[in-house]
Amino acid sequence: MAQRLRETEEALYRELREEKEKITCDFDEERIGLWDYIRRGRISYGLTAPVIYGMIVPAAILDLSVTIYQAVCFPVYGIPKVRRRDYIADLLPEFQAKSKVSLQ
Repeated sequence: MAQRLRETEEALYRELREEKEKITCDFDEERIGLWDYIRRGRISYGLTAPVIYGMIVPAAILDLSVTIYQAVCFPVYGIPKVRRRDYIADLLPEFQAKSKVSLQ
């Protein structure tokens, strides 16, 4: 039974590797210009982009407000400060691993 389990596990990993090769994208080969991207894209993408990217400013203001609040109020009440990196996801290493792109 253990041998059959190992064989099944090896088959599963083999299939996963094959699927991973199918979905991997090399951004250097797939690169297109901004205007080509806009021209080829659906109109709904262009209409929703201002809403999506418009959230950057409110998110930055919220982050700044929370930082100031923590810096001013937490010491007064004896609350230990919270490290942002424990609660904000750092997606850059994951992005670099998936895209094969080095941003350095």
